[in-house]
Amino acid sequence: MARTPALSNGPVEFTDVGGNQVSLPLSSIFFDGKTIHAEGSIYNSHKAAADDWLTYLARIGEIVPDADPPSKTAMVITAKHAGSTGNFIQIQFSNPDNSDPTNVKFDATVTETDTYPALTPATIQSALSAEPGLVILPGNAPTELPKAGTYPLAVTSPNTSATVDIPKNSGLGNAFTVQARADGPDGALTQVTIKDVTATFTLIAGWRKTATQITASKVGTTFDYEIAVAAPTGGTLSAPAAGTVTLSGGTDALSARQASAVVSA
Repeated sequence: MARTPALSNGPVEFTDVGGNQVSLPLSSIFFDGKTIHAEGSIYNSHKAAADDWLTYLARIGEIVPDADPPSKTAMVITAKHAGSTGNFIQIQFSNPDNSDPTNVKFDATVTETDTYPALTPATIQSALSAEPGLVILPGNAPTELPKAGTYPLAVTSPNTSATVDIPKNSGLGNAFTVQARADGPDGALTQVTIKDVTATFTLIAGWRKTATQITASKVGTTFDYEIAVAAPTGGTLSAPAAGTVTLSGGTDALSARQASAVVSA
């Protein structure tokens, strides 16, 4: 569940086990789902008395979750590479574990899907160059149509880019070789699908990586093949809200810039 601030008329007043009057600031009280919680030094010093009183006040509606809490920026995510294909990067955050509010863990999946329709052997290299994405086509321009199918890339030598040979649509041999845009093992998470083979064909390059139960500080290093992660201006990295974020604003050509997104906590 997401952490939600509490609303009430003011600080919570109660008497502790020693008969002393205690004032608990509203800012130290929050809800996790429908369950009320508190934190901070005042609460920790009077936990036994505070818990019963807070539960009672929540039950009678004197303290309620904020139905429209102000949004907080958890992180700013930017595509690793400039270009419009960065607009096809999605980051899904799910399965948050808030059992330790100071070290929230969650699952994250990053995907990119680049689609190039109506290609021919003569135009594929220029199309991949005009809209640079997950794959490139090294070597000479191909002359043969490729065979429909799905082809995972693989790293065949250390410190090299992942590649895959795409067979000809008819006859023996390969139509061309597809190469991941960057070196490293994560390039092998790319796969190419060829379909709609007639006089033209469609090439779809896809990339996907999932990490389970990581913290906000690990998002950037875990997915650095695809994205860069920064703390919000004047703030620190924090756990994102569950949901899917799509990068936007990436452009090609001379004014090329990276797609990005501001992620809410």
